[in-house]
Amino acid sequence: MKEFNVVILPQAEDDFRDAFNYYSEINQKLGKRFIKITKSSVNDLKKMPLYQVKYDEIRLRIIHKFPYAIHFSVNEELNLIYIWGFRYAPSNPENWPRTK
Repeated sequence: MKEFNVVILPQAEDDFRDAFNYYSEINQKLGKRFIKITKSSVNDLKKMPLYQVKYDEIRLRIIHKFPYAIHFSVNEELNLIYIWGFRYAPSNPENWPRTK
């Protein structure tokens, strides 16, 4: 199976930076662990991105060991994954990133 390419949108970069800063303030090693596990989750998506659609055209992938979810959409024709956000999993759905 062909791997998908990933595009991390600017708002997702902001989300990631905020989460990293939060964990780094608690403990520098925890921040580094968040980076490592999140990168691993994104790399897993490249191989198997077709999770169930949760809202709009957005799919969710929980980040292992952290209460965060990757919000992403898939364009199968272009072989692309668009990451719209890295959000605290129990956050209010009204605040989730939108494709529209």
